[in-house]
Amino acid sequence: LLEYKYAVLQQFPDLTVHLLHVYPEYRLQVGDYRDALDAERALGLIRVHYPGAFTLATEIQWPSLE
Repeated sequence: LLEYKYAVLQQFPDLTVHLLHVYPEYRLQVGDYRDALDAERALGLIRVHYPGAFTLATEIQWPSLE
């Protein structure tokens, strides 16, 4: 799974990629989107390389205010 993480980072260097363990599987979360519209826009670009990609509501890491 780490190889996919690094491949995504090379193809989309501006996005964040998180490796998540959601029992019983591992997932890659690409990007921290504040709303579904932004996530769907990015999904269109990501699906060019990863046709099985989908959106899923999760907790995101908000940027620091400092």
